[in-house]
Amino acid sequence: MVLHLPPERSPDHEFEIARALAGAEIEPRPSSLATALGYLAPRLRFPAHLLAFSTLEGDPAELARAWGALARVGHRLNVFVPDLEGIYPPLANEANDRALRLLLRPEVDRINHQVEQLRGLGVTAARYGRSGATESLNLVFAELRGRRAAG
Repeated sequence: MVLHLPPERSPDHEFEIARALAGAEIEPRPSSLATALGYLAPRLRFPAHLLAFSTLEGDPAELARAWGALARVGHRLNVFVPDLEGIYPPLANEANDRALRLLLRPEVDRINHQVEQLRGLGVTAARYGRSGATESLNLVFAELRGRRAAG
């Protein structure tokens, strides 16, 4: 299911966003952030702050194109990316832990590369570990409230 919350500025709207995120269910299927941005592009009537949780799958050039089209009209994107090395606790057996880290390395490197590319495009990318994305999300909301107050 895809849920679109029209942009709004109120504490009630922030609550609706949090409620939607809390009730979200993961549906394992092929997708990409570029596809999601392409879906949103014709639905956004004025500049919005977009929040996305992603492992940054898909073609980086396609993502750059999709984001570029939205950025040119004033949208802002905050992407929350898992810190794979921080999500998995260290294993009790040192050899097993080293093996796990070696298995994760190619995916960690791929995600790190994608994050750097996004940051180069002006996208805010935050990492989250085992405790989840709550802290990162709170920082983004605090920054948005700060901009509104200064603004």
